[in-house]
Amino acid sequence: MLDVTVVCAHLVLMLGVGLAVSRGVRARTLSEFALGGRDHSNLVLASTFFAAAMGGSATLGNAERAFRVGITYPFVCAVGFVVSDLLAAWFIAPRMQRFAGCLSCGDIMGRLYGKVGQVSTGLATVALCLTGTAAQLVALGYIGELLGVSHRWGAFLGIATVVLYSTWGGVRSVAVTDVWQLVTMLVAGVLLCGFGLARVGGVSLLLSRIPLEHATFFPTRGSLWEHVGLLVIFSFPFLSPPKVHRLLLARDGNQAATCLRVSAVLKGVLTVMTGCTGLVALALAPRSEPNAAMPFVVQHVLPVGLRGLAVAGLVSAMMSTCDSLLHTSGIALVHDVVGPLRRLMAPVSRELLFARIATVGLAVLSVALTGSDTNIIDLILRNFDIWLPTLFVPLLLGLLGMRGSQRAFLSGAIAGALCWFAWSWTFVSLVPLRPAIPAALCNALVFGSVYWVDRKAGKHA
Repeated sequence: MLDVTVVCAHLVLMLGVGLAVSRGVRARTLSEFALGGRDHSNLVLASTFFAAAMGGSATLGNAERAFRVGITYPFVCAVGFVVSDLLAAWFIAPRMQRFAGCLSCGDIMGRLYGKVGQVSTGLATVALCLTGTAAQLVALGYIGELLGVSHRWGAFLGIATVVLYSTWGGVRSVAVTDVWQLVTMLVAGVLLCGFGLARVGGVSLLLSRIPLEHATFFPTRGSLWEHVGLLVIFSFPFLSPPKVHRLLLARDGNQAATCLRVSAVLKGVLTVMTGCTGLVALALAPRSEPNAAMPFVVQHVLPVGLRGLAVAGLVSAMMSTCDSLLHTSGIALVHDVVGPLRRLMAPVSRELLFARIATVGLAVLSVALTGSDTNIIDLILRNFDIWLPTLFVPLLLGLLGMRGSQRAFLSGAIAGALCWFAWSWTFVSLVPLRPAIPAALCNALVFGSVYWVDRKAGKHA
């Protein structure tokens, strides 16, 4: 009962803070709803960089993969997340000022490649955010079961809380609640990792109690290829639409870079702690279900009261990513898809209303698409298969100053998609590398070739 009370108080506090922020500074335009005036403090911006990315995949999903394959996956995640944010801080953040005033990733692609770039990015954003939200709802369902709530109702209660404050208050409510969510996530990580290691007797005893292949880096050739591929994917600045949106919130490049560096350190720390929790579950209950690795540690290692704090932190992880994804997808659907395709733009007040309605509608759709037997990591990795082969390369090159023509954009995206399908059907059995990597390289090769031909012919983007 005490644990349930702690979690309910946590949800009420988040909802109250989110609504209070929206009441104090209410968004009246889509720009205010999306950017909040770009006057966020470093604490708020660093928190929202961290919280938006560290959802179910980095907590329950990371523990599940550690349970299933061993120390390699948490190591790959921790290194990849840190390198990705540091590269974004060094090379991407200083160049974002050119796109000040853009509301979304699709807005940037529209400036770079015209309407086709904006609409295609908007559609991809909606697809990515739906998949990501579904992953968070799966994780929320597992957490709800710890409190005696059914999988579906756990997901519904979490998403309902998110929708209430994010659709009303916009990015200000989302960003401020992320500060509290960051604190609770780190507390949960410390509790789970600390009490778990204490139960098994420390790191050395933990490694001796798990199978040898789980304590070894790359025990097989297939594992080597798979995890090297994941390390490459995770280490690149993924530039997902929610992350690009966070970059647009910064006052300038210096603030964005500083907050990304702070986020990198925090991501690395939490990833190591959640991976360790998965190994603790393996040592204590090797026959249990991998997806329930972290819930097992919560249920059987933590005492009453602290269990509620840990559950609140895990709920924060899922909800902080949900609010970011839903907020981004609602803006993308209205501003990047519907807006450019309409002959007559909606009035400003209607555009904001439509964004709120779209956010609620997408939340309902994500709940409908969620199944209790879905693997969290597999859902997240699908986002890489959507984004990397088609839109990542032209976005990255455009931000770095290599702006191609619409022909280069479309040629690269089509080539990347075709390469992804070809690799998935044929070469993956020979070289077990994720198809998104060769597909992204193919996109870059074709984009660069068309860009070079256009420059030689004197054509401009």
